[in-house]
Amino acid sequence: MLKNLSIFASWRTQVVTLVLEPIFTVMFYRQLNPNSNQTQMVVSAIILTMLTQFITVYAQVFVKAQVNGILLDIFGHWSTFWRFQWRAVTVAALVAGGQGLVIGGLYGAIQKTFLVSGWQVLEIVVVSLVVSSVVTPVFVIQSLGRANPYFGTNLLVGILPFISATLLPISVYPQWLATLSYLSPYWLIQNIVWTGQVSWPLVILYSASYGLVGALICQRKRRQLLQN
Repeated sequence: MLKNLSIFASWRTQVVTLVLEPIFTVMFYRQLNPNSNQTQMVVSAIILTMLTQFITVYAQVFVKAQVNGILLDIFGHWSTFWRFQWRAVTVAALVAGGQGLVIGGLYGAIQKTFLVSGWQVLEIVVVSLVVSSVVTPVFVIQSLGRANPYFGTNLLVGILPFISATLLPISVYPQWLATLSYLSPYWLIQNIVWTGQVSWPLVILYSASYGLVGALICQRKRRQLLQN
């Protein structure tokens, strides 16, 4: 799988992703005001880091395919596309999960405590994987083949800290920002951290909606590639 992600095959990138970024993240969040809910903020920040890493790595896999000139081969047949999609999601999940595990492990070792329970970790992982797998393609694939194939990626990464309810629970957001955040399912992940609850019907509804939009975008991109 890493042959489709040559940038991560570099040991320098691995050191930055799995060593330097986790260390500086832990150092920063250890300086939080002791009167704040430090544990929830750290877990929320780790999730944001993992989501951003997933988006970035997923985009790198597809942009690498564009650079190699194989986008038409990928989108030419649905079976080929779904195999490549599965590979991109798997690589992105492994990289993002690995970094999150290192950050959580470092912080837990320093603080001598577990950040969240095992059941809550499972809920966060499942919802994060489902949400990332259906939302990320909507933003990444629509920019493929353009002069700036990372436009959709940069857009999603840029707005993610605001629409994901990372810094504060969505219940205390201003109305306009809460409304904007409800358009994406990312707030559902952070809601597990802030409230300890997950709404599976909403996860399914958001996933179905974004899955449909993603399928339409893939079909449109396929037509564009075939025409060109």
